[in-house]
Amino acid sequence: MISLEDYIYKQAKTVIQKINPEKLSDIYVYSFFVSDIGDDPRYPSLTIGYNTGTNLQATIKDAASAQEAKWDYAFWLQNKLAVIGKDVDSREFIEEWIENKSLDYTDADEDDDYAACSDKGDKIATEFSNGLVQVVQHLHKKHITKLAILIHELDYDDDIKKQNIRANGIKRVSEFSAWIERGGK
Repeated sequence: MISLEDYIYKQAKTVIQKINPEKLSDIYVYSFFVSDIGDDPRYPSLTIGYNTGTNLQATIKDAASAQEAKWDYAFWLQNKLAVIGKDVDSREFIEEWIENKSLDYTDADEDDDYAACSDKGDKIATEFSNGLVQVVQHLHKKHITKLAILIHELDYDDDIKKQNIRANGIKRVSEFSAWIERGGK
């Protein structure tokens, strides 16, 4: 069985390389949007997308600032090049990954010991994000793209900033990091 990181890497590489070459010059950032299906940490998902300069210009008027329009996912295209964790095959793959890490639990387990299951849920989120950092590093190492690939949720904090610096290197995410430091302004 391949690792979760290899599985996601192959998916990401494929969808990035399939982008119409005419659109590539307009893309300024890729997105690895992480969310939990049904707000349940046992079901993490990843949506791969991007934003363009054209969309940025169109959304600036709706944002508090140009930087907010540029870096806040709420203003992005919300395109879905790939969604990992929602279809049956990838969801089963992730469930097996969680089980292999001994982080799986049932609803009954959660009823019996909420704190222990909550800790497992936190570990799932951490392990998933750490795996995505490795994937992004590998995509850059293999020269799949020179652009930043932001690993993020809907909220931006110091942890998001740090994981993106680890994943992309400070140079690729310096403007994004500064935006987070300014509290999204």
